[in-house]
Amino acid sequence: IKMVINIIIDTETTSLDEKMGQVISIGWAFKINKVLKSGNILIRPNMDRINQQDKYELNEALAVNKMTLEEIMAHPVEYQNALPLMLERIKNDIKDAGHHLVNCSWRFLAYNYEFDMKFISCMPHSHLVIPHMPRYVSNNDFHTCCIMLRASERWGEYSEYWGNHRWVRLVDAYSFAGEYSGIEIIPHNSEYDSIMALRVHEVLTDGE
Repeated sequence: IKMVINIIIDTETTSLDEKMGQVISIGWAFKINKVLKSGNILIRPNMDRINQQDKYELNEALAVNKMTLEEIMAHPVEYQNALPLMLERIKNDIKDAGHHLVNCSWRFLAYNYEFDMKFISCMPHSHLVIPHMPRYVSNNDFHTCCIMLRASERWGEYSEYWGNHRWVRLVDAYSFAGEYSGIEIIPHNSEYDSIMALRVHEVLTDGE
């Protein structure tokens, strides 16, 4: 029986529209042998697409992420290399923990799964990642992989008008779940957002 590892991912982007924006940072977090493993990759976007993007929207997104255009253009990893490098680092973490990759399988979850999935699907080499992302072809699949949905059902207010629970922000869900001790969280940082989402996922699944 293969050991299944839940790996939480998070992206920071230059837009809310995957057809126009790009991922400028991708982070991940998971536990193996009860030890937290995490990391992130700072991605240098494609300048041709940056030039085509609405500048107001771009500046708004960069302000949320507390970055400037000059900073993201100095990011060390080229856009086309980001996903293969992320997988390489995750595999190394698994091997460093003493596990053979052939005996492990993993799946990528996310706090706002649909948002992250649509951006990752547009990235070069996305075919390497998508097989490890539960497809939301049914409500059960989406319910499993979207941590925000389950957090909202646990802590969000129910709206009779809309017939669903109000979305809960990640920082609030992390607070409700009980913060990790000894970890200083930096909001709007893909690695630390992944760590927060991992903690929420653990509480919602009782550590499964």
